[in-house]
Amino acid sequence: MSQSRNVTEPALTRGIHRYRYNNLDKKKLHILMYVYKYIEIEKSKNVHLEHNKRNMGRKKSKRQAPTKVKSIQPLETQFTCPFCNHEKSCEVKMDKARKTARINCRICLEDYQTTVNVLSDPVDVYNDWIDACDAAN
Repeated sequence: MSQSRNVTEPALTRGIHRYRYNNLDKKKLHILMYVYKYIEIEKSKNVHLEHNKRNMGRKKSKRQAPTKVKSIQPLETQFTCPFCNHEKSCEVKMDKARKTARINCRICLEDYQTTVNVLSDPVDVYNDWIDACDAAN
């Protein structure tokens, strides 16, 4: 019973060495084995060369995820007046040195003044004004 094997090139060179040594002289055998080794080396090189053709001579670097651009929108400083309903008619002026803020309407000339702290923004002053209007009504 004969067993079937997949014949690979190294096995082929061993087979040539075992069974055909008598028919080949030593020089031809050496050349044949050299050719098979050269073929194996070239095959392994081609796998690596095709993969790294673009990056030849460069340091291999890891791919980074693209940076996300955060869209930070600035807060508004002009608001809708709660009395005359004109859009962007109320402007906030903050004086953090004196810890005060003043909001006034250019159309109906209504104004509101409040105290602020270091973390206060114009939106906070407008919200305080709206809350004061709701509390008065």
